[in-house]
Amino acid sequence: MSQTGVFGKRVARCLVALPVALAGLTAGGSVAASEHNAFIPADTPFYMGTGEGMPIKHLMAFQPTGALPTSDDMEEDVREMLDSLGEVLTNLDEVLPEWGLEESVHFSTYAVGIYPVMRVKLDDPEKFNTSLAALEKEHELKPQALEREGFNVRYYGADSFPGKSKKAEGGDATETAKAETGNSSDDTAPGVIVATSADDLIVSLVSDTANADLVNRVLGITKPEKSIDQSGKLKDIRKKWGYGELYTAFFDFDVVTDILTTESTAAMQDIQALAKGDKQEQLAMLQTMRTEPCKAEIKSLSDNWPMIVMGAREFDVDGDELSYISHAAAEVGHEKLLETLQLTRGVLPASQSSEQPMFSMGLGVSVDRLTQVIGQMTNIIASMSYECPLLSELNKASQSDLSAASMGVVMFGGLARGVEGVSLNIFDLDIDTSGSSDPIKGVDTAVTITAADPQVLVQTLQMMPQLGMLAELPLDGTEISLNSMLPVPMPPGVEFKAAVKEKNIVLFSGGKAADFISRLGSNNEAGFFHTMIDTRKIIDKVTSVMGMLGQDSDEIDAAMKYLDSYPKGTIDYDLDFTDNGIELEATAVVAVPE
Repeated sequence: MSQTGVFGKRVARCLVALPVALAGLTAGGSVAASEHNAFIPADTPFYMGTGEGMPIKHLMAFQPTGALPTSDDMEEDVREMLDSLGEVLTNLDEVLPEWGLEESVHFSTYAVGIYPVMRVKLDDPEKFNTSLAALEKEHELKPQALEREGFNVRYYGADSFPGKSKKAEGGDATETAKAETGNSSDDTAPGVIVATSADDLIVSLVSDTANADLVNRVLGITKPEKSIDQSGKLKDIRKKWGYGELYTAFFDFDVVTDILTTESTAAMQDIQALAKGDKQEQLAMLQTMRTEPCKAEIKSLSDNWPMIVMGAREFDVDGDELSYISHAAAEVGHEKLLETLQLTRGVLPASQSSEQPMFSMGLGVSVDRLTQVIGQMTNIIASMSYECPLLSELNKASQSDLSAASMGVVMFGGLARGVEGVSLNIFDLDIDTSGSSDPIKGVDTAVTITAADPQVLVQTLQMMPQLGMLAELPLDGTEISLNSMLPVPMPPGVEFKAAVKEKNIVLFSGGKAADFISRLGSNNEAGFFHTMIDTRKIIDKVTSVMGMLGQDSDEIDAAMKYLDSYPKGTIDYDLDFTDNGIELEATAVVAVPE
């Protein structure tokens, strides 16, 4: 593999592929996070980074490793970019050492002022610079060198691309100075700085390389007045959410508010430097943001949604299995809104069955409280009244008419009275791959409706013509067959049944589903949403169906290979409204790649 081939044949792909690939490595590194944290300002509005290492081969267990499928119908640029990125991902064991990167990648992504910066630990800076120089030669790139002691700094602006060089050759002194500083254009269009030090690779967007202070801040030559380590912010987030030091990310709306409403911040000074010349409209907007009541009202909005956080709670390798627990949360500071969201929570029908479905989805929703939810949401929306002209569009929402939604909820609540949750579990799908006219030999699935009083719900459903088949449903747990009542005939050997089990009305088919519903009872869990996917079982079924269809083409073959490269195991997602806000937790157990 050539040093530059893995990044494709177009300049844009070459410059983007490396940062994209590294950003996708959401955990890794063999050094302590504090080595990067000294460069990260305490007031960065966002952060994504790692604190301890893990082998890349383990990380790759959570994403497909096959070549990304492409189509002749795609644009050439898109197809080549997918090919290039796929080649990077499938050959990391060659790409990483070729570019001087460690097998366990440690990175930090943050903002210096308004400029995004990615800092990656380098194992061998000379290898990186050699590979980058070869790439530049192959694609006729002409970056501008910026002199900084202890750094190799390249700036890729508009003038760096083939056929677009405007670098001054002689001429007046002003143009020559711009060329030497890397700022050969009068506009503020950003370019990309790629720099290496003895320890790190630094990649950043920069609008004005003639501003020495800006370049020094981005590179870390000028340290922040207060680092994220000194503030304790990152440590506090990890402690609060149980992330440890493996992987953490956040987006802080409070900091964004401070940036927009405080003239003295470094980020605001960067913004003002960009909004100059004929950009008076942007300057006027900035001035408006710093007036009252805009300042107070924008702050109240950020107080309602202060921060979004993400991180890894666990990552373990045990023999041939790899497991992790990741988490994300949107903090909600609006007490009435949080209370309203929590009112929607219901019951997730659960079972102690030993049979694991290939797909499961449950929604907990208390139908009897939906009218109250709509009422409280109406009051919250109606209370929005902003004097700040920049927020005037939000005032229109306060005039929204929710009467139609309220009427729909009332009607639905009458039909689904007492419903507290529903679930769908698909355990198996038996497919005849011999080419039979009836390819489906069996369906093993269960649909569960949990109600406060199943008898009341059954009586309500019996009044609906479409569900008249439930008129004969006994309440003592006796099962009845639905095949003769269904509008379409079932395949031979497939029988759907209905029964009432404890507080659950169930529609099911198959032995595994029967075992599942026999164990339903009082063990149902409170919550809002849960889903589980067994990728091993699903991939096996999909590939069996594709094989049965007998379609033979390069695209189908590529799609099947890519599908087969997906992580093999189970992935669970839980979404809930908690006292802290909206939380999503993902748990996965997958096979360690060979």
